[in-house]
Amino acid sequence: MSRCFFNKGFTIIELLITVGVVGILSGIVITVINPTTQRNRARDAVRSSNASKIAQAAEAFNAAEGRYPADQAELQNSNYIKNWPTETDVTYDYFINTEVNFSTVCITVPMASMAGRYFKYLSACHWAYTGGCPDPDGVYFNGKIMRNCSNRCGTGPQDNDLNNCLL
Repeated sequence: MSRCFFNKGFTIIELLITVGVVGILSGIVITVINPTTQRNRARDAVRSSNASKIAQAAEAFNAAEGRYPADQAELQNSNYIKNWPTETDVTYDYFINTEVNFSTVCITVPMASMAGRYFKYLSACHWAYTGGCPDPDGVYFNGKIMRNCSNRCGTGPQDNDLNNCLL
């Protein structure tokens, strides 16, 4: 009677090396993909788009009525915006400031990717408006959605942080 021994399977060393390599590769992939960062970027895109839609509704209201809505409720109840954006724990701020015969609308929404920073829309500013109309490096901010702003609307002159905002 002869006995034949066949090598079937893997050694413990081969299995440990394989598991270690798979673990390292999966760690690298998760770090690169980073689902939380990707989710926050997606939320930022939605919030920026929503702020833009609110701004378009306010500008359409102004073009048709000759003035901006007095408050958020008036804009929401108008025919210029169908649905006000709703998101858990997020407030879309609508603020109007009138000085003499000139009104400025400011809209802010928090950024998901940067705590304490906001997307901001400023309708128009006037040289005589409190805080002026900053225009660093020849960039005209009015009428555009800005990001990385440090102040919400209604916390003082609306454009007092525009030099910190990015287009």
